[in-house]
Amino acid sequence: MVTRRLLLGALALTPFAGSNAFAQSATGEALDDFARYCGDTARLFGELAIGLRNADARSIRSPGATQALRAVREGLRNQAVANSGVVDELAQYHDFARQVLAELPAETSAAARVQRLASPWSGALAQVSQTAETVRRVTAIVDSSAELRGVLTTQQHMALMDTLAMRQALLERLSRSPPPTSAYELERLGRLIENYRRLIRTLDVIRHELMRGEN
Repeated sequence: MVTRRLLLGALALTPFAGSNAFAQSATGEALDDFARYCGDTARLFGELAIGLRNADARSIRSPGATQALRAVREGLRNQAVANSGVVDELAQYHDFARQVLAELPAETSAAARVQRLASPWSGALAQVSQTAETVRRVTAIVDSSAELRGVLTTQQHMALMDTLAMRQALLERLSRSPPPTSAYELERLGRLIENYRRLIRTLDVIRHELMRGEN
């Protein structure tokens, strides 16, 4: 398995500046990587939910674990709100950009398309940046909770930490990307939106399982 350090290093080294053609390619790659991450993480979180469902009820309901799980669940609730905001903003941009591109003359330059879509994309990226900060806070909670390690297996805890760190890195990468302005990039954006919605649904399942600690 590729280590978190190598994965995050690869993301950090991905350039975001240069010629306009390259910038568009970088945007498409960022969207594609994020879409793939959301799909893979949705499956992993589904497995994590099953692990929580099968966990020893006594370990989940111990006082320390209950407090830890409540903090994590609250963090995931905040993530759910932020994630929904990101998806809504990206979906609005996706629909608007498709309409704009359909109306622009075929000979419109790439620079002109970027100029036309820069402002709507900036609005979407504001929500992306806020969500990256929310993920960072949840990651800190998960990392510092000794009680949570008593509920999750070592492998589950490491997987959760890895996916949270990866999502923060991808959100930050996306927040630095130029606006998607080509049919290729918008197709990748549509795939990201679809997979992100799947990820949100699996997070809701995990939050439901964490509620067992107080029942």
